[in-house]
Amino acid sequence: MKKLSLISLFILLCSCTNYKYFILKENTSIPDGYKIYVGKVNVNLSEEKMSSGASSKKYPDQEELNKIFKNELISSLKQQGLYSNEKNNPNVFEANFDVNYVRVFMAFTSDKYAASRLEGYQISVTKNENIIATRSNKGRYTANHGLVGNLTKIGKTLSLSADQSDELKEINVFAEAISKDLTKLGK
Repeated sequence: MKKLSLISLFILLCSCTNYKYFILKENTSIPDGYKIYVGKVNVNLSEEKMSSGASSKKYPDQEELNKIFKNELISSLKQQGLYSNEKNNPNVFEANFDVNYVRVFMAFTSDKYAASRLEGYQISVTKNENIIATRSNKGRYTANHGLVGNLTKIGKTLSLSADQSDELKEINVFAEAISKDLTKLGK
């Protein structure tokens, strides 16, 4: 039994040390001090309507969400010191994003926002239009605003007063999480 436990622990540790955030193409190196140019951002929007009369007319459509996510990603990368608007610089890589985004509406209302979540995302990092690294995250994520923020969000949702501004706060949290993946490029 003791041998089996040790073997299991060894396998676990070996698999964890080989884990890579990004899959790099062979013979690819990422220089220290690299920067990221935000290329295409494609948000795949789906909606869960807990009421047959729910309408998303007041909320950004898929095209608007592409722009919002792109701006939030740029903002987050700037805060991390990773953003560059110079696509052709030798130390700048272009990142393209494919985000699966779900917007949820409350039950028994026509257009009251409840929450949103990510159903995974993909990042493709390119240089000179050649894909050099990819990251695929199939996880399911909801926004965490901290204890006070989460309690406020729950209160607004229960009182049916959550709206577009709450959705934008959640998009900001998702964009920060996605952009943090890029700090692990080449590691």
